[in-house]
Amino acid sequence: MEGRFRILLATIMLAFLSIVVFKPSITGQFFAEETPEQVVVMLKAKAADNAITGAITAESQVESLPVEDIKQAQQEVLNDINNPTFFERLFSLESVDAEVIFLPDHLPAMVLTASSGGIKELQKHELVANVQENIELNLTLSESVPLINAAYAHALEMNGTNITGDNIKVCVLDTGIDAAHEAFGDRVEQKCFCSPNCCSNGQSIGDFAVDDNSVGHGTHVAGVVGANGAVVGVAPGATIRAIKICNANGCKLSDVVAGMNDCIENEGDVLSGSFGDSANHALNSCPTYLDSAINAVVNAGIPVVFAAGNNGVPNTLNYPACSPLAIAAGASTKDDQIASFSNRASGTVLAPGYTITSVQKGGGYRQLSGTSQAAPHVSGVIALLLQVAPNLKPAELKSILQMSGTDVEGFPRVDVKNALSRASVDLGLNKPPVPEISTPTIMGSFRVTLTSSVSDEENILDKNLKWFYNSDLIGTGPTLTRLFDAGNYTIILQATDSEGLVGETTFAFSVQPCIVDLDFDEDNKLTRADVIAYLRSMLIGHSCLSPDVERMCKIYADHNKDGVYSGADIIDVFNSITEGNLLSISGEKC
Repeated sequence: MEGRFRILLATIMLAFLSIVVFKPSITGQFFAEETPEQVVVMLKAKAADNAITGAITAESQVESLPVEDIKQAQQEVLNDINNPTFFERLFSLESVDAEVIFLPDHLPAMVLTASSGGIKELQKHELVANVQENIELNLTLSESVPLINAAYAHALEMNGTNITGDNIKVCVLDTGIDAAHEAFGDRVEQKCFCSPNCCSNGQSIGDFAVDDNSVGHGTHVAGVVGANGAVVGVAPGATIRAIKICNANGCKLSDVVAGMNDCIENEGDVLSGSFGDSANHALNSCPTYLDSAINAVVNAGIPVVFAAGNNGVPNTLNYPACSPLAIAAGASTKDDQIASFSNRASGTVLAPGYTITSVQKGGGYRQLSGTSQAAPHVSGVIALLLQVAPNLKPAELKSILQMSGTDVEGFPRVDVKNALSRASVDLGLNKPPVPEISTPTIMGSFRVTLTSSVSDEENILDKNLKWFYNSDLIGTGPTLTRLFDAGNYTIILQATDSEGLVGETTFAFSVQPCIVDLDFDEDNKLTRADVIAYLRSMLIGHSCLSPDVERMCKIYADHNKDGVYSGADIIDVFNSITEGNLLSISGEKC
């Protein structure tokens, strides 16, 4: 009997182990049959290498996995998921595996198909930042170029070449391009990452970015950046690297990652994306599932521009436009108003996006509206800036666009002329005036006079000088005279030249309480002689004789506190003395 029991037990154990170890496709009671899911996995450095964990902030975004470590991290994660230990297999009740679809060389990411068990293991792995279902993002659908002063730049020369974006490559991630259109000439490079099977010849990867979108979305967007035909784009000399990542249904997240990787691999200078998740995110609740890839692109020196979204909701952006290192492009009208459909939030840069005429696939031109059209305007402006200042970093470019724009309802609308000037490019362009404030003249504890001087290299100053305190306008003109109580102050002076460029400076100063020592003869008595000396000092203009008095008998110069230092103060003091009310005029006994 004992022998039969041992044989039965051994048979059961062998059957169990064969199921656990060999994982048959028909899994019976231990594994429910399932369809593997496509996921996009973002990687991170190990905790020991990167102490910044948890919530992602704009500062921590740049701390991404180094490029040289990407391959090793990808392989380590795959090995751990696909080769679990014996006991991990023994006690798992789910299939655990992951199959590679695409491993980017330049982004800390992986595109995989994974079982539910594999996804759970990926989410727990120390090198994995997040795991996201391969969702689809949505496309965000002649007077604009002169409006933003791009035509002004086209007429300028640098080293014998007009400023048109020459030798700058803009990666346009969209539905592809009609590369045969006469507006593009020979300035188009193409690549396709479009799944499932929407590249040429029914492939998911290809070398031709044929635009088969019904409205020619990608062709139109590329034309806004760099058309040079009957309609001229913002940067008509730029090279367009058209990377097809979208079809009529949208843009797979895995293809977005592949397109971003391609832009780094092929040495793009700007990345432009007119797509998003169509959701309204406040800046403090923005998703992060694509941030590692965005950071890698920015760390490679490539600024990224994304459409803000067409929901028309203030203080919100679509993702990835709300990602901290991205430049969010909202839409404005030709009348310099925010387009009613445009999302916008703090830091958003506006650009024309309403009834924009650009290239139509198949020939000719057409008008489209949307933040999809605003984003390539911004990308084109960056291309112009990089032609003349190629060493500008993404963060510097973002700041220049935000600081140089024309104000439209509290947001900067891109202005090429001001942006070139703000970038301090030596092209003989007008530069902002430089105001200065001289040392203030302080008359008592109430009256301060500030005098300005302004220099301007081009000598095109006008009289527009404005003084601000705490954001409030407190005066105009070359001199400011104002009553100030005792305290610390920071004043801003703005100077505007005749072409509208603004320069500013700040000046900090302190006003001390103006105290007059009444015991002029230092006999420790307050007498008529002291009052006469006080009157004489006032008549010769010495309103504040002793700011740091150490003697016994002292008063504030403006005794009656009417904001004016006058004879009435002396009469008030004299009356107080004759009436014996010394404490009413002094903080200490005399």
